Amino acid sequence: MTTDYTFAVFIITHGRAGHVTTDTVIRRQGFTGRILYVVDDLDPQLPEYQKLYGTDAVKVFSKSQVVKSFDIADTKTDTRSSCYARNAANIMAAELELDYFLVLDDDYIGFRFRYGSRNKLHALLCSN
Repeated sequence: MTTDYTFAVFIITHGRAGHVTTDTVIRRQGFTGRILYVVDDLDPQLPEYQKLYGTDAVKVFSKSQVVKSFDIADTKTDTRSSCYARNAANIMAAELELDYFLVLDDDYIGFRFRYGSRNKLHALLCSN
């Protein structure tokens, strides 16, 4: 088995160690690839993430560094936005030399096909 990954799923998370539903959902859907958890260095649950998922799978970013590195076009000083973790995931993907990656939130409970019929939007739960 090769350890040369060209694709990974990043799950951005904060304060939900042990309650990340997205990883369970994508595994249930049949995904067998690499999952990486993007956690900021200010998350008080960081040690729990590392204990649960392993230090190799938990990718930590410096929130203060990412906050300084780009402008989110908001005059507020609140840094709870997920855009910081999303930008950190882009940097991590480049550092890991991934060819492709997917960034997901930590609270997905399923994936659905969306389609229109009779002027209404419908959803069908994916089974795999």
